[in-house]
Amino acid sequence: MPSSILTGSALIALSAYRNLSPYAQAAGSASARPPPPGIPNSQTTPHPLLGGITLDNARELAREFAGYEMAQKGMFHLEVTTEASYRGDASDIPRKFFLFATGVSYNAVDLVADRKNVGGARVDGVTGHDPVEIRITTMDDRHGTLKHWFHDLSEKVANNDGTMGLPADYCVRIAVRHGYAFDNIAGAGSAYKDSYLMRPQSVEFDFDRSARSELQTIQFVFTEFDTFMPVTRG
Repeated sequence: MPSSILTGSALIALSAYRNLSPYAQAAGSASARPPPPGIPNSQTTPHPLLGGITLDNARELAREFAGYEMAQKGMFHLEVTTEASYRGDASDIPRKFFLFATGVSYNAVDLVADRKNVGGARVDGVTGHDPVEIRITTMDDRHGTLKHWFHDLSEKVANNDGTMGLPADYCVRIAVRHGYAFDNIAGAGSAYKDSYLMRPQSVEFDFDRSARSELQTIQFVFTEFDTFMPVTRG
């Protein structure tokens, strides 16, 4: 059982169980050497190293935890789609995000409130929720396909003549499926998924001449177009 998949109390219990189990297994043998001082020779004796539970409890807890198919941080499916025009091949953009993205972070829920003083107490006055912000860390090809695409969208938000663009020309749909690297495999359809209508907000580049062998990473930031739009969740 790989301990890398265990966390929290289950990992602590399993680690301690592995340390104590040789003595516990040998406890029933007449030829077994006695355990070191402080190590119980019974699997039913609570021990401080296990948080006050027994070896049997630790084994049961570790077995129960290992039976769950846990979501992994590196397993996600990112989909970026848009109907906006682009000077290049816009149909290739979703595939490049799928291949090049290395990380995604966002605040799926961000409720805001204006708390009021009522005598010596504080009363919670919820005023709504803030727009979701999605930060995508990705690589790009040498021609800067994703950079060109993002800048094309950004220029359509606010025009140089002072006018504002139409949302249909710059909004994108971003969907993140949790727990699966692909969206079309068995089980993915029932996994958690967030989908938002977003607009471009900012992009950040980072260069370092000392990191000659590393691939460049970019962070694109998108913000929710408005909170009236329904959020699609899987």
